[in-house]
Amino acid sequence: MNLNTSKSALKPWQLTEETLHAKCRIFNVYRQSYKHLERAQKGDFFVIKSPNWVQVLALTPKQDLILVRQFRFGSATLSIETPAGLIETNETPIEAAQRELLEETGYIGDSAHIIGTCRPNPALQDNLAYFVFIENCQPKGAHAWDLHEELETIQAPLNEVFAAVKKGDIDHALTLTALFYLSSSLNLSGMS
Repeated sequence: MNLNTSKSALKPWQLTEETLHAKCRIFNVYRQSYKHLERAQKGDFFVIKSPNWVQVLALTPKQDLILVRQFRFGSATLSIETPAGLIETNETPIEAAQRELLEETGYIGDSAHIIGTCRPNPALQDNLAYFVFIENCQPKGAHAWDLHEELETIQAPLNEVFAAVKKGDIDHALTLTALFYLSSSLNLSGMS
């Protein structure tokens, strides 16, 4: 069975009205009114509209993965993650990944390519996350953090990274998805 092309009896809802609810620094929240065309059912929903994101899977020449540790305000915890950020206007996911890697860690690499995409939370958000693999990463210079960023760069062998996932030390959902794509891309079935 092909899940993407299989027949479904479900019908999409129709957007009837959209108003800006809150304008925030990196996203906007909209109140959207929908109606179901067959059941005559109506409902209001809040949707976060955000630029697309990029998650960077950066390997050093020794095959260590570059991660960052940073404070996250939503969970009020220190979080171990892949370097990541918003894709700027007129920027490709690969350009954004290279920029974010340099800004957050001071590293650059080569052979950057997209290894996957996902919708971070389609129940609430309209954007995509791109997972970009960059090889042969080496330090180039100082980081260039955003105003409220403070990051610690970590290099770890892949087996230690996946062990940290299994222990629960790495629990950021997009980082876990990024590691799934990396494992799949490198055929590391025994490590995930």
